Amino acid sequence: MIEIETTADLNRRNFLPHRMLHSGDVVKFPTKQSAVGSPLPEGLFAVSGVTAVHIGRDYVGVYKDGAADWDDIQGPIKAFLEEVFPEERSEEGGNFMEGLLAADILASIGVIFFS
Repeated sequence: MIEIETTADLNRRNFLPHRMLHSGDVVKFPTKQSAVGSPLPEGLFAVSGVTAVHIGRDYVGVYKDGAADWDDIQGPIKAFLEEVFPEERSEEGGNFMEGLLAADILASIGVIFFS
C-alpha cells in the first residue's frame, strides 16, 4: 500500500511505496515535457493538476497547481502508483523489486545515464 505524506508545501505530497527506488540524488521532472519517454512521471502527469514530479530514494514527490484539490487528485495518483509498485509477493516470498539494481529501477522510470 502506498502511504501519503503531507509536506510543509501545501502543493506537494510525498507518496511512499515502502521500498528503495534508487540510490542516487532526487530525479526531477519539473514539467510534463521533461517526462516524455519516462513512464512513471508520464503516468503521474496524466492526472489533471499535477505540475511536477520528483523521484527520491524512497518516495515519489508530486506537486499540484494551486487550483487543484488534493481530495480530487490524490486517489488517482495513489491508484497509479499502486499499479507501478504492487504489494504482491512472488512465490519465493520476496517483493517483485527485491534484488533489482538501482540502475534497473531508474531505467524502469525512464531515467537514462550518460557516462
